[in-house]
Amino acid sequence: MTSSSARTPLHRRVTPVAAAYIAVVLVGVVGQILHPGFLGSAHLSTMIALASVLGIVAAGQTVVIITGGIDLSVASILAFAEVMTPYWVQGDSSRWPVLLLIIIAAAVLGMINTIGITVFGIQPMIMTLGVGAAVDGAVLVLTTGSSTGLPPELLTRTMGHNGWFSGLLVVWIVVSIVTYLVLHRSTFGRRVFAIGTSARAARLAGIRAWSTLLGVYVFAAVMAAVAGIALAGYTGSGDFGIGSTYLFPSIGAVVIGGTSILGGRGGYVGTIAGVLILSTIDSILTLSDIAAAGRQIAQGLAILVILVLYARERRLRQ
Repeated sequence: MTSSSARTPLHRRVTPVAAAYIAVVLVGVVGQILHPGFLGSAHLSTMIALASVLGIVAAGQTVVIITGGIDLSVASILAFAEVMTPYWVQGDSSRWPVLLLIIIAAAVLGMINTIGITVFGIQPMIMTLGVGAAVDGAVLVLTTGSSTGLPPELLTRTMGHNGWFSGLLVVWIVVSIVTYLVLHRSTFGRRVFAIGTSARAARLAGIRAWSTLLGVYVFAAVMAAVAGIALAGYTGSGDFGIGSTYLFPSIGAVVIGGTSILGGRGGYVGTIAGVLILSTIDSILTLSDIAAAGRQIAQGLAILVILVLYARERRLRQ
C-alpha cells in the first residue's frame, strides 16, 4: 500500500523555507563552478561576514513584515549608526558610551515610526520613508558632510576575523537566536503573528496593537543600528551611502525566505536562507567584475524570479 507521503506530489512536500535552502546550495555550486575556490574557507568567511550585516537588518524587517508593515527607515538608521560611530568616537576608546547613545537614538526613531503609524494612521511605507529621509538630512547636518574618524579600537578588533569566524558572524548568530525566540517562543511573537493575520481580529481578542507595534518598530530600528555599528567596526570607517545597499535586499531576503509580504505568516529561519542567496549572488557577480549597478539589476531580477516561483508554488498548494 502506498503511503500518503509517497502519493503527495513533490511540490506539495517542499516548503518555501526548504526550497530557499535548496536554492542556497544550488547558487553556491554555481559560484564554485564559475570561480573555483568560491566555497573555500577564506572566501566563505569574508562573504558570510558581510552577509551578517544584511542578516541583522533583515531580522528587524522580518518582524515588521509579519505584522503586514514595512520599514524603509532601516537603511537610513544603519547609515546613521555606521557614519556616526567613527565620527563621534574619533578613535578614542573612552568614548564607547556613544554606541549606547546611537542605540537609544535608533529606539526613539522606532517609537516615532510607531506613533505615526498607530496614532496618526500613516501608512508604514510612507511613515518610515519620511523618517528615513529626516535621518539622512540630520546626519549630513551633524557631520557637515564629512565621515572622518575611527571607531573604538576594541570594536574594530572584535568585529574583525578571528580565524574562520568574525565578530560580525557572532553578532548575527546571537541576533538570529533572539529573533527566533521572540517570534516563536514568546507571547509577544504570537501577538505579532495575530496582528499580521488580522489586525481587527487581534483587537477583538484583546491584543493591544499599539504596544506590540511599538516593540516591532523599535526592534527593527535597533537591529539596523546594531548592524551599522558592527559594520563600522568591521570596515573601520563610515559611508553615507551604505544604507541603500541593504534596503531592498533586506525586504527581498524576508520574502524569498517564505514570509508573506501581506503579513501573518513566515519566520526568520527562512529569512536567513534569503540572506545567503542574495549575498552569494552578489559575491558571484563581484568576482565576475560586474559593476555595482549591474549587481543591483541582477539582484532585483533574482528577487523577481524567486517571487514568481514562490507565487506559483502557493497556487499549486491551494
